[in-house]
Amino acid sequence: MRPSCGDRSPTSCLFLRRDERKAWLGDAALTVDEALFNFDLGSFYVSWLQEIRNAQSAEGSVPDTVPRTFGKAIADPNWGTAFPTIVSCLVDHLGDVTTAKDMYSALRAWVEFLRMCANRDGLSNMYYVHGDWVPPPPETRTSGALCSAFAYLNDMQQLIALARLLGVTDDVTTYSQLYAQLAQEFHESFYDEGLNGYGDGKQTANVLALTLPDVVPAALKSTVVNSLLADLAAHNGHLTTGIVGTRYVFPLLSSLGCTDTALAIATQTTYPSYGYMLGNPAEPATTMWELWDAPSEGPGMNSRNHIMYGSIDSWLYRCVAGVQPRALEPFVVAPPAVRCGGPVRWARAVYISAKGPLRVRWEQRDEPSSPLEVAVSVPPNARCHVVLPSDSRQIYEGTALVWPAVSASAQPPGVHGVTVAKGSFVVELGSGDFCLKVVV
Repeated sequence: MRPSCGDRSPTSCLFLRRDERKAWLGDAALTVDEALFNFDLGSFYVSWLQEIRNAQSAEGSVPDTVPRTFGKAIADPNWGTAFPTIVSCLVDHLGDVTTAKDMYSALRAWVEFLRMCANRDGLSNMYYVHGDWVPPPPETRTSGALCSAFAYLNDMQQLIALARLLGVTDDVTTYSQLYAQLAQEFHESFYDEGLNGYGDGKQTANVLALTLPDVVPAALKSTVVNSLLADLAAHNGHLTTGIVGTRYVFPLLSSLGCTDTALAIATQTTYPSYGYMLGNPAEPATTMWELWDAPSEGPGMNSRNHIMYGSIDSWLYRCVAGVQPRALEPFVVAPPAVRCGGPVRWARAVYISAKGPLRVRWEQRDEPSSPLEVAVSVPPNARCHVVLPSDSRQIYEGTALVWPAVSASAQPPGVHGVTVAKGSFVVELGSGDFCLKVVV
């Protein structure tokens, strides 16, 4: 996995025979998180953000590409979302509050532009250009208006988080109230009782609705989740999603406790899948394709080195390895719940963070009685919260018992305590090397 970086801006591809290699905002929005997990690109993105702001119109819109050499002057909302998404990722990975403060008024102008469009046309008719781009043939794109409405609400959520970080309390109140109204409008505009889901009932439509906070009413959440899972099963564990749906389906499934389902999709080897790219008999890939079915398409829009489907790498770090950067707070390491005999039984990651290298390895052997083992190396002067299963009966660091509760003086060096949060055990660690064993 690697970002496609030009001299000044991230480009869509590095395929020499492809006819564009442009700085598309959509590709950057999808992959900035995975790029920052893998590369030291903070200054690079800050420089490009300044170019995006310079390209912003008086009414707040931004173009599809920056510098604009291709695409529309007014970006598809899922392309323009790169603006707040990059700022949010810089805060999460690098603690870059300075850039957030510098860009805040421009980000607010972008959200206000989307608000103007939504007020004019309604969420059900929200403008779009590309939508859920290039789903695998013969699948067609889901509702473009729904995808754009998702981007608008998602950008507002990011603006609220940045306003809270920067202490812009009036905006926190204003946009939180507006978001609550828009969440209800989204549901009323796109929910279809006959489909038990949103829009046309496609995977992307339900994924995006479930990703947004407070859009799906609590009484309907299990219905929509079941519709999504049923559609995945009907397609034998394959995706029908384009680049937007693919970005969000994996973390959503993990948030629903379905990491094994996400892993089964990620490790498919038949079309359409990442494994098909790598192992198909016609043209085994060594880099990420632009199209799920690249060997069967013509030579035009068909790059063999394209980053936009690389968004899955962020999920591998966050939800499979369990690493949450949180540059302004302690790291979080939260190994996923995986079943015995599932597709993945262990994961290992090294994250070179702004605080230093964080190393994580977890393993759950197939024997039901085997303990979950989580090894964490925390860099100097940093802290880490390790989130462990709620059914843990005993937690050890090495051979020393840390749960059930022991006195603070009896805790092993570097272990600052165990708390319970949101139904899980949280082991608070200082810097150093630790090996936690969990007996359930």
